[in-house]
Amino acid sequence: MKKYLHTAAENDGIQELSKEKALETIINSTTDTHTLARIITYNEIRSQFKISLKQTRIDYDKLYYPEAENLIIKHLNISIPTQFNDILFIQNTNTSETEDKNSSTSTNQNNNSVSSTSQKEILDNSTLQKENPFQ
Repeated sequence: MKKYLHTAAENDGIQELSKEKALETIINSTTDTHTLARIITYNEIRSQFKISLKQTRIDYDKLYYPEAENLIIKHLNISIPTQFNDILFIQNTNTSETEDKNSSTSTNQNNNSVSSTSQKEILDNSTLQKENPFQ
């Protein structure tokens, strides 16, 4: 594992750099979080005599990857709101359903009144025609 990390560091030209310098060099060419987390991991375990893969994986997930994410956020000047205003995104379903029911009821009432008015006109016209068939 140490040999692999050392070879990877040689390929990137960061084997002799400090952690901060290596991250600064690499972050200008990539914003891949895993790459940055691996550089942090390399710098943490290169000084250790004996390494545990299990502990390295735990540290990677809990420490090194979040540290890499924070570096990218700072490098790109990303601002993340700490509190969201959910009122802009959440619609009260009860209000929406009530409004839909009210609008459909009023539409039905309007349609019914128009329909009954038309029926009255038709009846009135037909009655007139029956009374005066010679008009």
